[in-house]
Amino acid sequence: MITVLTEAIATLSHGNEDYHGKILQTTQTLSQISQLEDIRKIRSSLSVEIGLLKDAVKEQQSKERQQQAKLSESVETLQSKLKTAINRSLRDPLTDLFNREGWDHELTEACRVATVTNKPFTVAMVDVDAFKKINDSGGHQVGDLILKKLASFFKESLRAEDFIGRFGGDEFAFALSSPSLDKAQARLERLCKEISKPTYNCPVNGKEFYLKISISVGLSLYRVGDTPESLIHRADEALYLAKKNGKNRVVTEAELESKSA
Repeated sequence: MITVLTEAIATLSHGNEDYHGKILQTTQTLSQISQLEDIRKIRSSLSVEIGLLKDAVKEQQSKERQQQAKLSESVETLQSKLKTAINRSLRDPLTDLFNREGWDHELTEACRVATVTNKPFTVAMVDVDAFKKINDSGGHQVGDLILKKLASFFKESLRAEDFIGRFGGDEFAFALSSPSLDKAQARLERLCKEISKPTYNCPVNGKEFYLKISISVGLSLYRVGDTPESLIHRADEALYLAKKNGKNRVVTEAELESKSA
């Protein structure tokens, strides 16, 4: 990006130097003409120099238009590259989901909007059950394939207004537009069933690995005054209970509150 901008500035500077040189040469010639005594020579010389000056101005105007077009093109190129760089910095390279930084940014914005609109949403912490066994049996390449398959499945299953990130390792985080725990729980229970039905084929280095997969989910609902940290904390607590109660299930923060009551 620096190279593109530097080249554009150099082109502009070079054009201005040529123009300034021609103007300086004309002023020097005019100075010499002023010392002539023959009026006819003065008129003739002035006519020539005025013509040259007009040509120089027209040429400079044309160059400036071209330079402005090049600069505009350079700015657009820089903006496009910057946008691409920002998007890449917020994406997980394996799954193409938001990475932790991207997820945190989106969740912070979702909390801000919910505070203004007073429209709640739900947060789900999702963990792949027995993922260590998957890595132990097939290696990290098989584990990576499973994560990519799940990420693709999640993206196809969620709504356009939802967003999802890879929170870390084999853990994902969803923000769902569902305005209640019951509706979000029903959606995610269907997702759990769909994921646990098939046997997944993961070919790696000429070997075929056939695996069953399931996920556990913890759910929390936005409340007035919630921060991203408080939402994630309650969802994490619910996820822990889902794991404790046998995995392959969805537990909400409401179940946490009923158990502690």
